[in-house]
Amino acid sequence: MSAERRDGPGDAGWNRASITLTGALFVYMTAEMFPVGIVPELAPGLRCSQAAAGTLLAVYAIAAGVAIIPVVALTRRLDRRRLIVASLLVLAVSQVAFALSDNLWWAYAARAVAAVPHGLLWSVVPTVAASMSPGAPGRATARVFVGGALGLVVGAPLVTATTGLVGWRPTAMAVGVMAVVLAVAARATLPAAETGPHVGSSGSRGPRARRLPTIPAQVFGLSTATVAVVAACYIPYTYLSLLADDVGIRSTSLSALQIGYGAAGLVTVSLVGRFLDHRLRAVLCAILGGMAVAMVMITTGGAALFILAVLLWGAAFACAAPALQSAVLRASHADPRVDPLAASAVYVLAFQVGIAGGSWAGSGILSRIGEAWLAPAGLIAVAASAMVVLALRSPTTVTDTA
Repeated sequence: MSAERRDGPGDAGWNRASITLTGALFVYMTAEMFPVGIVPELAPGLRCSQAAAGTLLAVYAIAAGVAIIPVVALTRRLDRRRLIVASLLVLAVSQVAFALSDNLWWAYAARAVAAVPHGLLWSVVPTVAASMSPGAPGRATARVFVGGALGLVVGAPLVTATTGLVGWRPTAMAVGVMAVVLAVAARATLPAAETGPHVGSSGSRGPRARRLPTIPAQVFGLSTATVAVVAACYIPYTYLSLLADDVGIRSTSLSALQIGYGAAGLVTVSLVGRFLDHRLRAVLCAILGGMAVAMVMITTGGAALFILAVLLWGAAFACAAPALQSAVLRASHADPRVDPLAASAVYVLAFQVGIAGGSWAGSGILSRIGEAWLAPAGLIAVAASAMVVLALRSPTTVTDTA
């Protein structure tokens, strides 16, 4: 009961542990999004086309998606603090290898190394955060997802700006150093976590460790919606630099635009937590509506409208991860047979499938019919996600409560 303080009943608020968890998501988001905004610089260094350089995002997502289920299954009973520390150290090694890459295949391999524990980290962090605030798991989840938003508002544009100053290789090295620092911080500040798949749940769920995890249909429905909404974002976002160039926004201004994209998301994700425990369906509908409007605005052309569209896009999409993650955790906690970590892993897998699918689809659209069709394709994917969300009626997932 002593942890119930600050933000409300059962909400542990900001503390050293939550700040460290937020930092872990920040550095992983920064590393994952590393190619965005610097595709023109990566291409000559890796001796490939810009379209091929853009697939670095998709390869990372594919590797993360393939690895997540077996990695989570193998580590379900291990100490969560050690898993977080190990994931950050693997990221550091990956960034150094990426900085030394002189061809696309080496770069693919380096990115894949970091992707292996990616899904594990993104499954463990929100699950542990929710367990720290049992009275307000949605708010706790949104709190640590601020790290992901900061990865967009600070990390991604900082990568773009630093690349312009010193090149992408030293920038990759710097991200690796940041991962090492956070690994040390995690070891020093995170308590030794409870082991096993029952982390953060009641003792009555302990027997689940001896069975294969049960995944409810609601989680698969939410995961389907996740694939579509994430693909909707990454079809155009992977080639944001090219879309911006079409309306006269050059590399120096692109950094500012990325900061705006992330800042808009940071504001909304900081506010959305208070609604996730009671107005989840309304939040999801607002996210999808905002993204749809943004995609329409992008297709109309003009720098001013493009900037407004990107800000709206960032504000809406930043809330998608904590909202969908909260819905998945709510569904998993509603059934005592369900392992929240396994359900979270399925969701993270869906997120990575959406990134990979969106990136590859964007590459194909760019190569065959041009960047003018990137935003319309994203709009179609948003519509598909909305259809799935509206079809979900279970009170354990997205129905609003008083």
